[in-house]
Amino acid sequence: MGSNRHCTDEAVNFEQKDEGMRYAINSYIDLQKVVVLNEAVEGSGAKIFKKWEDRLDRTIYVESDIDEELLFNIPFKGHVKITGLVLAGDLDGTHPSYIRLYKDRPSMSFEAMALEADQEFSLKQDINAQKDYPMKASKFSNVTHLSLHFPTNFGENKTRIYYIGLRGEYIADIRQQICITTYEARPMLKDHKREIPDVTQREKYEMDRLTWYQPGEYMEDIIIQSGHVSIYDGDVKQTTYEQGTASLTLHRIIWADSNDPDHRLILHHSLVAGIEKHHKSMFRRGGKIILSLHPKPLGQQRGPFASSSFNYIRLVFRNGGEDEFFEKYKEALGLNTWERIPSGCATSGPVALRNCNTAMPRVVGILGIEKRLAENHHRTHESISQAFEDMNRLMEYAREMVSLSKVITDKLRARKGEITDDETIRFKTYLLSLGVSDPVTKSTFGSSAEYYKKLAEELTAVLCAPLKECGGMMTLSDVYCRINRARGLELLSPEDILNACQMLEQMNLPISLNRFESGVMVVQLKEMSVETTIESTAELVAVMGTCNATKLAKCLGITVILAKERLLAAEAQAKLCRDDTVEGLTFYPNRFMTSC
Repeated sequence: MGSNRHCTDEAVNFEQKDEGMRYAINSYIDLQKVVVLNEAVEGSGAKIFKKWEDRLDRTIYVESDIDEELLFNIPFKGHVKITGLVLAGDLDGTHPSYIRLYKDRPSMSFEAMALEADQEFSLKQDINAQKDYPMKASKFSNVTHLSLHFPTNFGENKTRIYYIGLRGEYIADIRQQICITTYEARPMLKDHKREIPDVTQREKYEMDRLTWYQPGEYMEDIIIQSGHVSIYDGDVKQTTYEQGTASLTLHRIIWADSNDPDHRLILHHSLVAGIEKHHKSMFRRGGKIILSLHPKPLGQQRGPFASSSFNYIRLVFRNGGEDEFFEKYKEALGLNTWERIPSGCATSGPVALRNCNTAMPRVVGILGIEKRLAENHHRTHESISQAFEDMNRLMEYAREMVSLSKVITDKLRARKGEITDDETIRFKTYLLSLGVSDPVTKSTFGSSAEYYKKLAEELTAVLCAPLKECGGMMTLSDVYCRINRARGLELLSPEDILNACQMLEQMNLPISLNRFESGVMVVQLKEMSVETTIESTAELVAVMGTCNATKLAKCLGITVILAKERLLAAEAQAKLCRDDTVEGLTFYPNRFMTSC
């Protein structure tokens, strides 16, 4: 019995050891370079790639920070073949529910998640890393970098992962460039009858036309911008300039890295020999633009590419937009704006650009950060100053328009008998949009009672004519809109308007403030108050036979609220009777009083 138990334990240990060897690729991850986006604790994401025997350790985990998303950028120490993965989480809502995998795309960001994944699938809640998820052999047979995106979980705001294990095998160290050497048994003269390579010819195709952007160097108008643009050198399939924004001006293209906006490259139009557009395929969202380049000018500052065997670069548009960008680019190249002699370095050619760069070397480190902050502060100050200048101009134009309103008023008076009704309406519309001349302001009268008295007089002058046109009554909200539209830039607060309206009765002005029992507040002409309209309202209802607030409002051209208050006032004087049904409140002539 004891012997059998001992054999069983050995078998179990052997199976666990064998299982651990299947997930040994974690040991080939370059943990120092693992980057996890949206992790709550910096560096915690790299720690969950544990050894197989430590996978059940619950003290080490990674948790998302702002939301449930997590993005792992995992570089390997060499070439690996990945055939599957396992992961361990909690049996609750923090367990990831979906995964998207990308092969050999270094420095992936959340903005790049719009790209099509090499593989994606749903996940099940697993606490012991028992569920193995197979990966496509055709996609992950030779991998140097792997990105794992966990977009969602099972319903919580945070995602938590304790272990990720990768199944597969290690292939080899990252290969250096292969050198093929041929040994001759005996020299053959004909094999050596070829031209001596021209060193200058190779220099012609060096891909160093791109130069670094200096902060604050160029102040040009941007013609068009496009996001999710990658720059590739010739036919090379990989690039470190994967995700960025391409901006086109009349003189150059500026490419800014999406992860680091201060990391920017420029390509001057004078270096472009021609452009060609390649349409997108059925498997991609966007197309690409091929830029054929001239040799670099002598003395141009060296850019990010030291040399290359290609004389062209590719702009790949991941999310489309290449058609419009190509047309604008072709137009900019056709203008040849850079050949003119402009003022300053911002619009000079590449040689002049070198002079500018030597006069203003690139500052890095803390000094560079301080310089960028100072430049941003200066640009912000200029923007604010420009905004206030625009506001001052607007105020000046407003005063001119108010003066113009006086001229139009004088013309109206002078041509009173000669203009048509249409012209009168048009003139009134102009006057309403132009505003009040010399409005009452707190800067003139302060916040004293004198200010509200002057404001009450202004309200009377502005509202008398509109009140007569709308039945003698206007809600306080309509008054607020009317007076502020008439005053233009000198706006009044609701509190100031209410205080001014409360002064109307004390000053014995033609208009007054009235509050109905329902709480509705109106400004009304004294000669056309609700009390004075009771008889006319009752007569109108008698003619109509039956009436509600909507019918009366349409008939008199007033708001439904005021129409209802008129009907209620007539009812309070026993002029009308009501019928309150599910369809609303309807009023009838009070025949009880007339029959008596």
